[in-house]
Amino acid sequence: MEYKKLQTDIAIIGDGIAALSLAYIAAKNNLKCIILGKNISGATHAATGFMAPRPDYMLRDLELVRRTAYECGRWRGIFDPQIVKPKLFLIPIGPELPESAGKFEALLDFYDKETAPRLCQLPSGYFKVNQTILEKIEPNLKRNRFDGALALWEFTVDAGALLKKMREAIANMGVEKINIKEMLGCEKMNNRISELMVMNSRGQIIRINQPRVVVNAAGSWISDVWKVFGISLPMKLNIGVQAKVPGRYLKSGIITFGPDKKYVVCLQKDGYVQIGPTNGTDNIGYLYSVFAGLIEGPVSEASFLKSGYRIKPFAVDTQRPVIWNHKSHGFDNFYSLHPGKMVLALMAADELLAKVKKDGWLDPDIFAPDCEQEYALDGTSPFKSNLKICRLVIKSFVALMLHYFKFLVNPALTRKCGIKQKPSN
Repeated sequence: MEYKKLQTDIAIIGDGIAALSLAYIAAKNNLKCIILGKNISGATHAATGFMAPRPDYMLRDLELVRRTAYECGRWRGIFDPQIVKPKLFLIPIGPELPESAGKFEALLDFYDKETAPRLCQLPSGYFKVNQTILEKIEPNLKRNRFDGALALWEFTVDAGALLKKMREAIANMGVEKINIKEMLGCEKMNNRISELMVMNSRGQIIRINQPRVVVNAAGSWISDVWKVFGISLPMKLNIGVQAKVPGRYLKSGIITFGPDKKYVVCLQKDGYVQIGPTNGTDNIGYLYSVFAGLIEGPVSEASFLKSGYRIKPFAVDTQRPVIWNHKSHGFDNFYSLHPGKMVLALMAADELLAKVKKDGWLDPDIFAPDCEQEYALDGTSPFKSNLKICRLVIKSFVALMLHYFKFLVNPALTRKCGIKQKPSN
């Protein structure tokens, strides 16, 4: 059978946002990379499009929310701002709101203060609009149902456009992409992967000789790659589905809540509204009923738009990146990477390369990560990682409660930094 031999510093398995970001950061640091991908539509393809820290995450991981604010600006610095751009979102104040409007105001006030790198690039901080203004901004929302809305600006991105830009960027940096049909296995020498073997989409055998590092960043098929190496680790995939409702209903983005009190985001696109995600189910009827409950008059029937799988590596939920070092499985130079969420993919790449460098697989002067604090969790130590997640939740909850009490006692004091300005109409 025909075969081809290649050499590289880093062989990256996968071609989603994690793999592309790793290749981008590595190539910037003069490391030769090869991407081995299957062109499978993953979680990024199905993303709502938030490039945002998100205020609801402050209840679980305030540290990561602060860092995410920085990462939003980092993405805007890499690509034309037309790719990552601000959009106004409204949170209608009505029966769908799982907590009082006062609590949400305190949350958004805290959010603005804790995400200054994000806020300095946006038109304003959060503000409140009354019922009259809301009905002028969004005339298709149900009349007399909402007591106004809370408004905030967030960055959004077209996930497909972002992936396309990343592919173009790494191709221009000399990163080779191989479309593979099958992972065939590897050869080892002294617990190091000395050769990686794959079959490309044309049936040709590709042998990658002496890679310094092999990284499994395969997203939803990460566990399939593990099986090729004889590795079995606990892993859960949560489906997220986006629905499509034809028509023009909205001018702003709408953030509302389902019966489970989780975010449902409604974004007007060209000729339809994108609604999602379903958070663990493929039932788009759930999304349709939430959206129809917001709109005055009849609503067009919803249809399936797209779906993706998000990896859940631990019993306790987290948005943090996860890195696995497979030394305990007999592969010293084999790692796996999950970015946590799309906006953290560059940070996850930084931390993976920092770990690889610390383990001695990269030259000491070849890479300086854009991240001093360690945010990624250790996939091979689930107990420690779960414990860390729980500590972060407690720490974040206490910080938020302290701010909430200050907000109740003296709202003007919490706002005196002057970052909230209602945009002029």
